[in-house]
Amino acid sequence: MAGARIPGYHHATDRLSPEAYLSLVERKIIHDPTLSTQLRLGFSLHGLLPDYISDPESRNCAALIVMEL
Repeated sequence: MAGARIPGYHHATDRLSPEAYLSLVERKIIHDPTLSTQLRLGFSLHGLLPDYISDPESRNCAALIVMEL
């Protein structure tokens, strides 16, 4: 279980909520430099972590990701 940066979100903040952004990345409609890679490696998306990190690109949000072992 981890918090994944979503650095591409800063390009979409004017038109998408962070939850909508995560959904579009998960469905492979848009690409996020970090989250898309982690999903391709086998992590699954389990939600949003608002105010998780101090990161302007991610607008201080992170994606909650999990890998089943």
